[in-house]
Amino acid sequence: MRLIVIVDDRAINRKIFTKLSLSIQDDMRVESFDNPYTALEWMAVNPADLVITDYKMPQMDGAEFTRSLRQLPDGEDVPVIVITAYDDWSFRMEALEAGATDFLQSPVDYSEFTTRARNLLKLSIQQKIIRSRADSLETELKKSEISREKIRNDSKETLTQVIDNVPAVISATDLEGRCIFVNAYSCSLAAVEPNEILGRKGIVLFQTPERKDRQSLDELVLRSGQMLPSFEEEIITGPAGRSRS
Repeated sequence: MRLIVIVDDRAINRKIFTKLSLSIQDDMRVESFDNPYTALEWMAVNPADLVITDYKMPQMDGAEFTRSLRQLPDGEDVPVIVITAYDDWSFRMEALEAGATDFLQSPVDYSEFTTRARNLLKLSIQQKIIRSRADSLETELKKSEISREKIRNDSKETLTQVIDNVPAVISATDLEGRCIFVNAYSCSLAAVEPNEILGRKGIVLFQTPERKDRQSLDELVLRSGQMLPSFEEEIITGPAGRSRS
């Protein structure tokens, strides 16, 4: 059912416009008001598909009414026909600047009234369809972003678990030489807890017979941005100084 709201301080005009509006199509509903303030209050909770308002009213003119309507939560895109007995262009410009969609000269031509109202109702329906699709697309995009973020987090967690448990010494430092990751296998060999190492600079988990400080290798990689050639060396772990390759 489509809703047309009519605002006019003259009862005869409201009666005529209501009859014409109901003749547009079968599923029409019309609400009419003699006071624009009452109409605005009612439309704040009852979104309209089309608004037809007189320009010259004692409480507020059609331009001010349209401007107030555009401030309502669902009033931004509602088509508004302003009916005026004035042929002065300044009145129409004021209504246009306030957000009016179309105009009719009073006394209105009945055929012109129904044709313009019918066309604007179709426009209103299309705008609602577009807005609904846009809202649905936005919701789907948000869901998609949440899903991608969850996948990334799950993948990161899975990779961390794999690295943490692989039987290899794995650690990482940042550009300032602070330890930002060390796997569980490394900690078990060095007999330390991760919180004793993470965030600290110059940490040496293991000594080697050839090189007492591995920090120089990390600095070399960070400076050059290049991988070191693979090599095998012996490390000394535990209080007993056990050697491992």
